[in-house]
Amino acid sequence: MTANHLNYLSAGLAFFAAILWFVSATVQVKAKDKVSADGWIEASLESYGNDVIESAKLQQKWSRRGAYAAAAAAAIQGFAILVSSGAN
Repeated sequence: MTANHLNYLSAGLAFFAAILWFVSATVQVKAKDKVSADGWIEASLESYGNDVIESAKLQQKWSRRGAYAAAAAAAIQGFAILVSSGAN
């Protein structure tokens, strides 16, 4: 695989990471009442009709995916630099 191929792959992963991070910044979970086994409605934190805690959990999940994609892009970019410097 040439350095150019690696650069294209790295760029693609970087764009993918950007999309994942955008999703992590905008995803929300709508609030809904949770009823316990005893019939009580469980407490929750809500903001503008969204469940704050569940939204944070989902945002963290998407952010982690974005970080993995960005790390892969950086590693491939570093490998591309090594390949191109070794070819000269």
